[in-house]
Amino acid sequence: MLTVNEETCVGCGWCQTFCPQDALHAWGYLEIDYEKCDECLVCIEFCPTDSLSMTNS
Repeated sequence: MLTVNEETCVGCGWCQTFCPQDALHAWGYLEIDYEKCDECLVCIEFCPTDSLSMTNS
């Protein structure tokens, strides 16, 4: 499951720009639409603060 570290995420929206499923929405903070997310991990690659990661939950 894709998770966001809310302590380091600045809500810049850079990950949202590259999400091919339109599953991320950032406006000062990041929201993940888990129904749309296919865990392609593109967002993790482009996150400038390394705030996104995968967990086993």
